[in-house]
Amino acid sequence: MSLYVCGVTPYDSAHTGHLAMAATYDVIARRLRSLGARVRVVRNITDVDDPLLPRAARLNIPYWDLVEQEVSQWNADIRRLNLTSDVEPRASQHIDHMVSAIEEMSAAGRTYEIEGTIYFRISPDSRFGEVSHFDRARMVETSRERGGDPDRAGKEDPLDFILWQPSRPGEPQYDAPFGRGRPGWHIGCSVMSREHCGMRVDIHGGGADLIFPHHECEAAQDRSMQHSTDVGIWFHSALLDYKGEKMSKSRGNIVLARDLLARYNSMTVRLATLSHYTPRGGGEWQDHYADEAAERLAKWTRAAESQYGPDPRRVEAEFYSRLDNNVELGEAVAVADELVDQTLTYGGSDSRTPRVIRDFMAVLGLERSR
Repeated sequence: MSLYVCGVTPYDSAHTGHLAMAATYDVIARRLRSLGARVRVVRNITDVDDPLLPRAARLNIPYWDLVEQEVSQWNADIRRLNLTSDVEPRASQHIDHMVSAIEEMSAAGRTYEIEGTIYFRISPDSRFGEVSHFDRARMVETSRERGGDPDRAGKEDPLDFILWQPSRPGEPQYDAPFGRGRPGWHIGCSVMSREHCGMRVDIHGGGADLIFPHHECEAAQDRSMQHSTDVGIWFHSALLDYKGEKMSKSRGNIVLARDLLARYNSMTVRLATLSHYTPRGGGEWQDHYADEAAERLAKWTRAAESQYGPDPRRVEAEFYSRLDNNVELGEAVAVADELVDQTLTYGGSDSRTPRVIRDFMAVLGLERSR
């Protein structure tokens, strides 16, 4: 089965919110594999996108220097944190496929042009809105907030979105039959998912901020093309708070992964990220979580190395129930704590218990402590 995850836009270093999102899908894949499924994980990098442009200008460095610097940092972070994927495609590697997809949509009458910008026409799609379930007013407002241009004069519909646009000086530029320029945000994932997952994405994931417009527009593109991907489940992980607000680079209230990894064992950082987070409800990062996770990891390791413990069956069933029901990561960690505490405090006579604890650690990606 296939798991496609919308990954990072590399305009700044990864923070704990990114780690929570990536760890969520990594745990999903590990849990599915523990049940015997063969899972292919595709996690993309959007390295041609609007947020990169002002960041490179502000730092006064070439666009691609910024991209390569941040991709290198991201790869270093995820390797240390055991956040594995089978392939990590980059948007810049699929420009020709994007051009072909836009030509296909144009031939089907799904595009129009305004001053060199190619727009996707949503009016023929009666299913637009199926992913987000937003009403029209909310879609227009969210588009305005998240990089869309609903107020541009000449558009057939405010929600029509960009497939291709002319490049300004200093921006990435590519040749295309409809003019030299660069792709819009959404076309990349339609192309990369089709290229690396085929016609079926069993689980398509990303942060909750991608529900609209990104995933809504991606689904509309997919429906407009032949031999494109069909998505089984759209799964969205909630954003992480910090100091009372959503953790965001634009707000500046972030905790960088590289800073934590400079101070703590990488598995401690991973466990800290998982321990107080759930994809449905999110969570709020607290600065003491890493110290707390170091103590927790030490206890789990001691329990996993013991010879005996209490009967693990009830706790084992409860742990996996938490993961299988909406991937309740923080609750699963708390359940594992119960078995660990019982083992270390009271012991027992069941030789299966240490293996069960090791299995818990493996499905949470904590099987290597580095």
